[in-house]
This record gives sequence, structure tokens and C-alpha cells, in this order.
Amino acid sequence: MLPFFIGVDTLDGHQPSRLPLIISVCGVIWFIPLSCSLLAPALTAHDFARLCQLGLLAVIALVLSLCKQQRHGSMSPAPSAFGIALAGLLTASALHATYPSIALRELLVFGGLLSLSVALSRCITTSSDFTPVLRTVVAGTFAHALIMQAFLLGSIPITEVVYPWEAFIGFDNPRFLNHAQTALLPLVAVVSVQDPKTFWRRLAAATLLLSGMVLFISLGRATMLALLVGLLVGLSLFRQAAGPYACRAAGYTLLGMLLMWLVYLLWLQPAGHRIDVQQLTQSHFRGYLFAKAFDLWKTSPWIGVGPMHFAHWYNGEAAHPHNIYSQILCEYGLIGAALIIGGALRWTATIFHAIRVAAPSQTNLAIGLAGSLVGVLVDGGLSGNFVMPISQLWIAVLVALCIAFHRLSVGPTPVLAVAPPNRPRYLRGVASAARVVFSLALIFLALQSAYVARHTPTPRLDTPGAVGMRADMDNANPRFWTVGWF
Repeated sequence: MLPFFIGVDTLDGHQPSRLPLIISVCGVIWFIPLSCSLLAPALTAHDFARLCQLGLLAVIALVLSLCKQQRHGSMSPAPSAFGIALAGLLTASALHATYPSIALRELLVFGGLLSLSVALSRCITTSSDFTPVLRTVVAGTFAHALIMQAFLLGSIPITEVVYPWEAFIGFDNPRFLNHAQTALLPLVAVVSVQDPKTFWRRLAAATLLLSGMVLFISLGRATMLALLVGLLVGLSLFRQAAGPYACRAAGYTLLGMLLMWLVYLLWLQPAGHRIDVQQLTQSHFRGYLFAKAFDLWKTSPWIGVGPMHFAHWYNGEAAHPHNIYSQILCEYGLIGAALIIGGALRWTATIFHAIRVAAPSQTNLAIGLAGSLVGVLVDGGLSGNFVMPISQLWIAVLVALCIAFHRLSVGPTPVLAVAPPNRPRYLRGVASAARVVFSLALIFLALQSAYVARHTPTPRLDTPGAVGMRADMDNANPRFWTVGWF
């Protein structure tokens, strides 16, 4: 098996195909929530997902550290002023935090996610490689939605009161599934409109329909808005060419929502379930959390309070501000926000350049990637999709698909350009050593987390607790301190 995994990093035509790796990763990500209750019933779905995520990232990092150097460049990004400045800022912010070890833990996770994106992007070498990957996404999304609906509808005859939120298998909160839907449904729509096989087009259409049912019963407002904005962006870029895609994406999803509305009226409502319409107009403390993040930013405006440290100050509502942009400002400071958000915007603009000039045969894929990317960014301003383990992994897969699409369309992305092959030997040695150290750190984090999960019913971080937490609350928000794996 090892030669196969090593083949992931080399662009040599004599190496084994790397496509099974990204297909396997997509399958594993959907397998995590489906298997949670069977493999780890003592853990919450969130903690089980985080544990699996750490294991997956550790394996990928280890693979990268063992990979051979490419003939035409290494896997490592070329040193740049931007990269050096960002690394320095992240280090300073982490060391400045109240608990540097916890801050570094967070940086390890995000570094692992970036490594995952880079590794998976290299698994796609031709335009046809996107097809099996997207089919895997469809199959997993369909399986989860089908099992959930079967569980929900099957419970109607045997219970007096039905709580649809309990049917979200493998997710503690329906929002965590909604985050994944934001990234995946635009890609599912691609299969529904352009897959060469009728079976997969029909399965993708059924997936959109079932997902629309899930969106309705979960009242996923942020996801609905994000999907709508993403679709409008696709329409604005491709106009009439986006018509077939838009009709299928919106049509099947809206049909699913309509069907779920009928199910609600005919079965769920008589069984005792009620949809609180007033909840649709409430912000659920978003303004309060944003104000808390802004207040924390003012205490350390330049380098922030430290990664993962928003929750160090008890606020009574949530361990993250449900807005990734205010969270970055709060935890990494003004300099960090400029570097991180600025770099992300530059990368996004680079991807959109490839999307705009996509070949006619790739129009639907370009629309799907644009809708998914825009949706994730919109959702990030309203929710916690960038901090939950399953949605983090799907965002990493999305980034990998975007990198591969850009490379196949117009060439390597400037933000992730590879280093030249004629680097001095000592620089290559330093880069290799850094990869090994990073891999070992991720492996240690995964093993340490697994040990804690095995010996502690409710995993906690070894700290006195959040600042200002009420004395009578031993298991309350912020979850960062009660479980510690946010």
C-alpha cells in the first residue's frame, strides 16, 4: 500500500494512479457521521468526528513527509514575503495567547487541512478525474439523506411526538450538516446536469430532492441563503449557459422542500412537531457574539488574543462568534486579518479567473465550484462552518478541487506555486525536516486525543476554565472548555 500512497505526491507518469486517494477520502468523510453511533457510542458525534479528522490529517501529513521530491519542483510552497510574514504572525499570536499549547493545537489542525487540500489536488490530473470524485460526493450525500429520512418517517407510526432534529444521524446539531450541504449541493448539481451516465444524473437529482427536504425540516437559513447567492453568482458569470444547471439545482431542491412541507402538514404536525416560525426572524445572538469578538479584539488589536481563544472569555452563548471574519480579527488581530483574509481573497480571485475562462465542456463544473466557493464564504459570515470537523474536511476537499481545476485550466495557482527545482540543498533539507516535524506533531495530537477519548467520558482541556464562567455551571457553554475539541 505504501507505494500507492507515495504515488500521490509524484507527477511522474510511471507512478500508480492517485485518484483513488481523493475518492477514498470523500468516502471516509461521509462514513464518519454514518458510523458514529456504531463505532463510538460513548462519544458525542462532534467529538467522534474531531477524533477521526485528526487521524485522517495525521495520515495525510505522514504521507506527505514520506513523499519523494518531484522532478520539476517540490511539494512545498515557495518561500515568499507573504508566507514568511504569515508564519511569523501566526507564531506570535499563538505565543501571545493565554494557553500557547492550545493555540498551537489549532494551528496544527488548520495546517493539516491545508496539507490535505494540496495533497488531494494532486490526485486529479485530467478533467475526467472530476467525474468519479463528484460521483462519490453524490453517493455519500444521498446515503446520509436517505437514511435520515427513513429514520424520521419510520418513527412516525411508533411515537407520539416527533423531533426531526434527532434524525440528523452523526451530527449533534443540524447546523453541522447544513454546513456540509453548503459546500456539497452545488457539486451534486453538477452531476445532475452533466454526468455521462443516466443513473448518476438521476441519483444526483434524487440527492438534491432529499437534501431539500433536509433543508426545510432543519430550517437551514444560512445554507439556503448561501446556496442562493452562489447560484446567482454562477448565473451572473455564465448567464444563459447556466440555465440548465440552475434549473436542476434550484428545481429539485425546491421540490424537496415542498415535499417536506407536505410531510410536515400531513404527518409531523399531527404527531406533535411544531415549526416555530418566529425562529426564522431571529438572529440568535449573532450581533451579541460579534460585539464580544470586537471587544476582545480591542484588548489585543495587532496580533489578537490567540488562535482558538475566543472561548477563553465566557459569554454564555457560544464558543465561536458564528462569523469567521470577526473570529479571525479577534484571534489573530488586525495584521493577521489582513494577511489571512487578504490572502484568501487573492486566492479566490485567482480561482475565479479560471472559472470565467473555463472551456464550454467545463461550464457546469465551473458553475458548481463557483457556487460552492461563494456559498462557503457567505455561510462563514453567518455560522461556524470553518470550525466544525466535517465541514472543515469538505471545505478542504473543495479547495483541492478548485486548485486542480485552476491547474488544468490555466496553470498552477500563484498562491500555491511550487518551489523551483534548483533550490540550495540546505533549503530542501530544512523543508523536509519541517514536514517531518509537522507530521509527528499531528500524529502526537491524534494519538493524545484518542487516549483522552478512551479514558475520559467527557474530554476536557487541562485548564482552570474560561474567564468569567459562572460557578454553578460545570457543563455549559463555551464548549471549548468542556470538551476542548472545537
